[in-house]
Amino acid sequence: MYDCATPHRHRHADAIGEIGAWLSWLKDQGAERVALLGHSRGGSQTARFAADTNDPAITAVVLIAPQVWADGYAAADYQKRYKTGLAPLLAEAQAKIDAGEPDAMLGPIGFIYCEDTQASAAAFVSYNSDDMRMDSPSLIPGIQAPVLVIAGSADTVVEGLVERTEPLADGERVQLVVIDGADHFFRDLYAE
Repeated sequence: MYDCATPHRHRHADAIGEIGAWLSWLKDQGAERVALLGHSRGGSQTARFAADTNDPAITAVVLIAPQVWADGYAAADYQKRYKTGLAPLLAEAQAKIDAGEPDAMLGPIGFIYCEDTQASAAAFVSYNSDDMRMDSPSLIPGIQAPVLVIAGSADTVVEGLVERTEPLADGERVQLVVIDGADHFFRDLYAE
């Protein structure tokens, strides 16, 4: 987890470039076959990279409890987690971006898993705007490599993943495995 005392300046899509840099590094080292793996929000970022890139070196994509998204999800989740509305905070952050101040800090504010932190306007908007590119199941059809989605049956963080992935899982190019009793983090023997 990112230290909540450190101001957040990262954006959701920053990981896309980082995944690309690591893939380039692996190919420079002689790797010809690469399996990409991501968990939770990282699963969404991995799916987005794989769908956007379709590099032939990517021979498999593994998404462990990847993020799901739907219109209104961010607002409902923010209200539930922080007991306050998201819309006024998004409007404040967007106003700063529109004024040419994307790095202006908001806070103290609830952000990702931090109850009381600081986040740049651009970071806040990137993680909290309705953006279907953060929805892993909707990205899967655009991935050319075989995809394995692993879900925990007791996952209360990523709700609806199994139901959203089942129609895509053909057992060949897209496989879905549900680990009975596993939570979002696959603690204890569930990871094994």
